Amino acid sequence: LCRCDSVSQTPAAIKVNEGDDVLLFCNYTTTSNNAYLYWYRQPSNGSVQFLLQKDQYSEKTGNFLLGRLFWNFDPVNRTIKLNVLSTELTDSAVYYCALRPTENENWADPVQKL
Repeated sequence: LCRCDSVSQTPAAIKVNEGDDVLLFCNYTTTSNNAYLYWYRQPSNGSVQFLLQKDQYSEKTGNFLLGRLFWNFDPVNRTIKLNVLSTELTDSAVYYCALRPTENENWADPVQKL
């Protein structure tokens, strides 16, 4: 039995010049009707930083990249794009997309009756 919830990000790596705009893609699959999508980043010398939480009905953002961070959430095509405008040297990091289904489902082993 597989719930098959997953995310995939593109591009895997990107090199940009300071001042360039960057567009990161996250595709997801889930069995949930309403999934929470997250974006985080982790600079090479620091801890993980929360950027964004988005679902069909709400959103929350962190204090990083204020005014330069934009997103496009498309629940029909199951994508969330992250756009960082006018990149700065401090934007250099590993960016992570994450998924959390909102429905609690019990995946117990099937019961066999004789």
